[in-house]
Amino acid sequence: MQVSRSTNLTQLRRADGTLTDGPKELERVMFDGFEAKYGHAPPPPSADVLEWLDVVLADRQQPNQQLSNYPSLTERLSPEAIKRAIRKLGNGKSTPDNTPGEILKWSPPVVMETFLDALFILIHGGQPLHILGEATTSYIYKKNDPDELSSWRPVSAQNPFIKAVAKTLQAESEELAEKHGIIAEQQKGFRIDSSCHHQVATLAHLISDAQAHEEEIWIGYIDLSDAYGCVDHQTLLEIMV
Repeated sequence: MQVSRSTNLTQLRRADGTLTDGPKELERVMFDGFEAKYGHAPPPPSADVLEWLDVVLADRQQPNQQLSNYPSLTERLSPEAIKRAIRKLGNGKSTPDNTPGEILKWSPPVVMETFLDALFILIHGGQPLHILGEATTSYIYKKNDPDELSSWRPVSAQNPFIKAVAKTLQAESEELAEKHGIIAEQQKGFRIDSSCHHQVATLAHLISDAQAHEEEIWIGYIDLSDAYGCVDHQTLLEIMV
């Protein structure tokens, strides 16, 4: 059994079987594959994530129909969906403007309807959704030299309204992706009934099977530094492909 921990997978196979490793060529090959499958060029890198999701969902259902004929993520949004997301907001959380998140939980139905109208304006008005990631960051001292930034722990305080919008989009996107099989079955973690423990069990089984049959097994590891919020998705896609 041989285990590899440092293999650098940065090549992509063209349609003619040859390999390429140039960043621009990688991007072109992937875009050509997208166009061959969906019949049109992919959205630009700056396109809204909802546009990408609609394209994939449309292909999963009836690839020969126009994209406009398919239900989009926004059609799943409703006052009830927002209410479900708000119900999951934590109590007693700090906010940048001292507006308690609990106020949303106590709001009457008309607030949910107004909330939904505002969300539609945000999405259909072409406004970027980067507002969902905005927060006020404060630093709490941990240990060691207080003059070193690493001695302080960053804590972000997000507006409860923005939290509710983000949770609503996340919940509905996850349900939509699971229902239509958009996420590969091999993808585990942060999914219902699909935790990372499944991957550990699968890996243990593969190693045991290789040992039992005296066969080689190659295992690749990708160690992402500061993976929580700073992963270059384009680079990661190129490596994994």
